[in-house]
Amino acid sequence: VEPLDGISMRTNGPAKLVLALGIDGSLNGKPLGLPHLAVFEGKKVGPKKIVTTTRVGISVAKELPLRFYESGNPFVSVERRRRRRSCSKD
Repeated sequence: VEPLDGISMRTNGPAKLVLALGIDGSLNGKPLGLPHLAVFEGKKVGPKKIVTTTRVGISVAKELPLRFYESGNPFVSVERRRRRRSCSKD
């Protein structure tokens, strides 16, 4: 997720991201879509640029590769120095 316009706060982490997007408990039980909340397709990212690593800042299941991001993206909160693996099959 990258800020396009109107978000001035840092969104490093899920709690800060939902605050910046205005997502709160009033959306519980609401369908994903307009008028409540909508997710739109963004730019395509090639599979060789997708990095898979372990999650950051957790204590349970921290060894599982459940974090995905675009290599070199300036909006990634913590980029690992070493890639654990790439999603590419090449």
